[in-house]
Amino acid sequence: MSLLVDGVDANIEALTNWSWSALAALAYLVVLATLVGYGIWATLLRHYPASTVAPFSLLVPVVGDRDGLGGAWGSAWSGRTRRRAYRARWTAST
Repeated sequence: MSLLVDGVDANIEALTNWSWSALAALAYLVVLATLVGYGIWATLLRHYPASTVAPFSLLVPVVGDRDGLGGAWGSAWSGRTRRRAYRARWTAST
């Protein structure tokens, strides 16, 4: 999709010029989100039947959406501001 929207030159530029913040984001996704997430998932499956653990996978989009709105600064957002952001997002998408 990015290739169609941004073009070849923008994709080459993005892949050849990495910033420290991009590398930190990649490290976060690889180490924390993936390894810790799968570690927790494997531990739950070791202790509980799959039929008990599987419904929790339905929370993945909810948590991802929450993190996408708040991110690392989510704790700095007041509940009122967060509700406004959710309302604005859902109103715009409907």
